Amino acid sequence: MAMVKKLVPDRARKKFERVDLVSNVTEWIRKEILSGKLAVGSKLPAEGKLAEEFGVSRNVLREAMRNLRAMGLIEISQGRAPRVKASDPETAVMAMESILRDSDNKLLHLTEVRYAIEVGIVILACKRRTNVDLDKLKQCLEQLKQAAEQDIQIEKDYEFHRLLADATRNPVYTYIFEALSGLIKRSQQITYPHDGLLHAISGHSAIYKAVAEQDEIAAAEAMRRHLKDAEADLLAG
Repeated sequence: MAMVKKLVPDRARKKFERVDLVSNVTEWIRKEILSGKLAVGSKLPAEGKLAEEFGVSRNVLREAMRNLRAMGLIEISQGRAPRVKASDPETAVMAMESILRDSDNKLLHLTEVRYAIEVGIVILACKRRTNVDLDKLKQCLEQLKQAAEQDIQIEKDYEFHRLLADATRNPVYTYIFEALSGLIKRSQQITYPHDGLLHAISGHSAIYKAVAEQDEIAAAEAMRRHLKDAEADLLAG
């Protein structure tokens, strides 16, 4: 697909007059790629032209390109213009994390996403889990109960949910949890000073029991209750 003649409308250039120029340029191009306006395989304009359109220096533009490459959105080869990269599950998850990180009420938005994702995860985990998965979940739960320091409690809380994702045998779920780990742990840092630990232990225990018994209905309900408790703790924070 041919590039539009001008990537950045004049009315949008005011956005790039703020302090964090690199973030603004990165975000603008990221949205153009995710919306499909910049198709997979299409070339970005020449560095000088693009810097001129954004009204930034070439150094700012290069840093933004490095950010986009780190996100997996573009590929850069020596002597060639950057191209939009074909997406994969990990790239999509990184983009989702970026959106959540920059939004207002980001942690509540994250909780809504977790409702949609984790109920499905626990149902698949019931179907596909192995005895090895159960052993890992049980060990993680026991470590959560015994942990005295909040940092370790949060790490074991997160690990339990990631182990459930692993038990689905669907790598996309594991990618999601790895990419969103920072936001999930930030949410737990807010909920744990309230009743977060108690809710985690009771919620994880109920989830483990249902998964062990391969009771999909009970597992889904236990996960909904668990996330509901987390949401209440988050609002209390």
